[in-house]
Amino acid sequence: MPKQSCKLTKDLQNEFCFLKKVCTGNQDQDDTVKCCNSEFSVAHGGRSDIKDHLQSSKHKKSLACAASSSKLTSFFKTASSNDKNLDLAAKEATFAYQTANHSLSFNSNSFSSKLISKFFEPRFSLGKTKCEAIVLNAIAPLAQAELKEDLTKLNYVSVSMDASNRKDIKLVPIVVRYCNPNSGVQVKLFDFRSVASEISEILTNHLCSVLLQNDLNNKVVGFCGDNCNTNFGGVKRAGQKNVFHRLKNSLGREINGIGCGAHIVHNCVQTAVDSLPIDIEALLVKIYKYFHIYTIRVTKVKEFCEYAEIQYRKLIQHGNTRFLSMMPALERILQIFEGLKAFF
Repeated sequence: MPKQSCKLTKDLQNEFCFLKKVCTGNQDQDDTVKCCNSEFSVAHGGRSDIKDHLQSSKHKKSLACAASSSKLTSFFKTASSNDKNLDLAAKEATFAYQTANHSLSFNSNSFSSKLISKFFEPRFSLGKTKCEAIVLNAIAPLAQAELKEDLTKLNYVSVSMDASNRKDIKLVPIVVRYCNPNSGVQVKLFDFRSVASEISEILTNHLCSVLLQNDLNNKVVGFCGDNCNTNFGGVKRAGQKNVFHRLKNSLGREINGIGCGAHIVHNCVQTAVDSLPIDIEALLVKIYKYFHIYTIRVTKVKEFCEYAEIQYRKLIQHGNTRFLSMMPALERILQIFEGLKAFF
């Protein structure tokens, strides 16, 4: 008569609680158990099979490996934190906020974090990945929630929109401008996505969808953008296939159209400069090119500046497409004008 096979009974499970039954799909072979990532059968001796496995070299080696290894949960912070951990988290979040606020690269934190931990706080850790996670998953949602809360309490808001190329991606930031009774006039980034093209129809549909999603259709009183035909349809704004005209039709009412103030001032100054007897832009470019790669000429100018008792300062390059560089370049020439006049 054959011997009856043993099985993993409830008494054995209570005695050896670390054992796990392996489901084979066959109720007649319900004798396979799993321990320390290895499977063995208790059909032959039951309790003795388990004790033999516990005394085996394989099991002892697995216990040694488990004792020398850290649990995965040790790398994560617990839900309950003390005051020291909260204070450290606040410091790291503040540093991450300053990094994003000043448009610094996240890569710089990999080195700055090591300096701070060495000089000030040994537990301070804010590398590139962690800083990016804090900004994207903590600071950005909080800023968006505060902005939406402000917009729900307001009755009037103006929107600004622009488009720029990031390689083959067309990015369209949308900025809102409103007045908060407590903090005054606020200008904040409201939406930042990519679109397929820069034609007026696509830009208008994108802007209207953003306004509709945030219940701002009835609160928009002004639209601000560059003074190009796509946005306003020319100087007289008589066109009908531009963002401003399409937006008014979508809202069903009149709104204020606000052009770019920087471009307006630039056009005004350019018209005034054209009436001068000399070409200021050409003069700035010629003076810079005369000195910027010639060490002998620069050395002589330094000597004349020293003789005139003024401090020499390096000339600034002015580009035709960088209209904001004209004033700094002209001011730099005026600062060392006596030395340049003596040189020429």
